[in-house]
Amino acid sequence: MLLSEYLLELNIFQQSGYSFKKYLKTFKKFYLLKVTSYIKLALLIVSTIYLLKQTLISGFLILFLSLGIVLFNKSLILKLKFTKRMIRLIGVIGLLNILFVFNPIGFLVLEIYLMPLFIILSNLLICPVEIKIRKHYINRAKEKLAYVNPLVIGVTGSFGKTTVKNFIYQLCKDTYISTMSNKSYNTEMGLCLSILKDLSFGDEIYIAELGATKPKDIKKLATFVNPTIGVITDIGFQHLETFKTVENILKTKLEILMSQNIKTLIINSDNIYLNEFNYPKELNVIRVGQNNKANIRYTNVKYFFDHTTFDILDNNIYHVETNVVGIHNVLNIMLAYTLASYLGINKTLILDKIKNLEMPKNRLEIKQYNQHTVIDNSFNSNVVGFYNNVSLLTLANNYKVVITPGVVELKKQSKDEHIKLARHLMNNVNFIYLIKNKNTIYMQDEFDKNHFKNYYLCDSFNMAFNNAFKNEQPSTILIENDLTDYYMNGGI
Repeated sequence: MLLSEYLLELNIFQQSGYSFKKYLKTFKKFYLLKVTSYIKLALLIVSTIYLLKQTLISGFLILFLSLGIVLFNKSLILKLKFTKRMIRLIGVIGLLNILFVFNPIGFLVLEIYLMPLFIILSNLLICPVEIKIRKHYINRAKEKLAYVNPLVIGVTGSFGKTTVKNFIYQLCKDTYISTMSNKSYNTEMGLCLSILKDLSFGDEIYIAELGATKPKDIKKLATFVNPTIGVITDIGFQHLETFKTVENILKTKLEILMSQNIKTLIINSDNIYLNEFNYPKELNVIRVGQNNKANIRYTNVKYFFDHTTFDILDNNIYHVETNVVGIHNVLNIMLAYTLASYLGINKTLILDKIKNLEMPKNRLEIKQYNQHTVIDNSFNSNVVGFYNNVSLLTLANNYKVVITPGVVELKKQSKDEHIKLARHLMNNVNFIYLIKNKNTIYMQDEFDKNHFKNYYLCDSFNMAFNNAFKNEQPSTILIENDLTDYYMNGGI
């Protein structure tokens, strides 16, 4: 029973990135402010009193307490990953348990009621070891990167990083021996693992996704992999929870210029923050977009449910048709096209490859399940993409359904943005399944205010998904974001 609770708490700690600050937010909102936590405490106090009296009934009460723990627990969305770091943390927790075994009452209090703090204490004790191990891996990755010596391309931005990285790889891989950071690995340790595992001698290009959740994160990554070419996809409201202002987000993304090798920067010129920034004169800045300031433009965009067409204006006019959907993905394609062209890849080859580009997993993947079509955008979400994906959904010629927990990390903008999203959904879709959390409260209130009845509030994604599939009429179902347990449990 106790092990089950530990695994649940360790899972949340892992999903919060082993961060004290993030995990304490979850502890405060989900653990200390929940009635069930105080029921556990009451059961603990009663059982402890009987334990002191050494009565037989204490055994039954402790059993009842254990059953209560299991009753109030729930299975998590993501499974706990037994990484080397997690195994080391569990080992320290085990050693602390042995020390506390000589004080049964103290042991019970710490184990059952203050378990999250017990996990944090263990992590604090092991921190010096983790720092040393981290430095070891970083040094190994730096040595390998210097030995292989590929052209490093760094991709950053508020959103679209993984998609652009994948598109660049697909356009370049047949001309240059190319490797990209795996999945959504965009942190220092993620890039370390990618370099050590995926980069091989002879690789000519390494495409690194550079992510940030707070200021100076990109500086750390840029000085680690030192990209020669940088790509910035967009600047938006994502991660305002930690960045506070859009200006701080811009400043952090532009830390890519701190790379000692940076020579060229490809930017989205339709973004006012990126377009108006005063870049160093020696830097080769290539602007991509629809406005007149763009060096390489695109126009005449037409999007359909299963394909998109547009024109590229790059000395000549190139008409493009691609099976990639979503109007925002045209910019992502253009950024990858511009980089491939800059590297001297044959234009005909680039345009041919654009026709059959593949989206990364769980990003606007279109799947068929009997009479239902699913647009899977479950991995991540941002406000701009949300509106664009609903626009894609409106092109379906059957019953239109949205499953969403909303968009995270919008800080003060969260209420206003979710009210706007709610109004947009009411006007464009037939039914909405809201996954219960802090954000969807705003959407639910707006639905009720407007007497909109075609929605259902669900406790989990699985509940929403199963209900959507019970509908017998053919439907197109947009899955817009699927929050991890960290966010679902109050870690925002």
